[in-house]
Amino acid sequence: MEIQNKISNLPLHTEIKIQFNVHFFDNWEGEVVYSKLDENFIWSQGYNWCDKFLPETCQKQGINVCGQDKPDKLSNFVQFQGKHSSSEINLTIGSNINKDPCTASWGIDDIMIFIL
Repeated sequence: MEIQNKISNLPLHTEIKIQFNVHFFDNWEGEVVYSKLDENFIWSQGYNWCDKFLPETCQKQGINVCGQDKPDKLSNFVQFQGKHSSSEINLTIGSNINKDPCTASWGIDDIMIFIL
């Protein structure tokens, strides 16, 4: 699944900075969340809800805010800054996760785009 936002009529600029938080909910087993700027990958991160031999150890740590009894990874800060001069941007955030949303899902918040 991907979400996408196109912003047009940007003022003259030479760089862009993008910031947001990513949240990983429930049963992640190495799947990846990524972001693209104008169809170019600018960031990606995989996540595994438990990297220990005994999953019970992981279940006792962390915060479970919704869904299954797996701890969630919240507020993973993402930042990208790079050259950009086009009058529009197309920002995409997505994941390769192929599970029922009640099994594993992701969310984003606090998106900020700076024209520099």
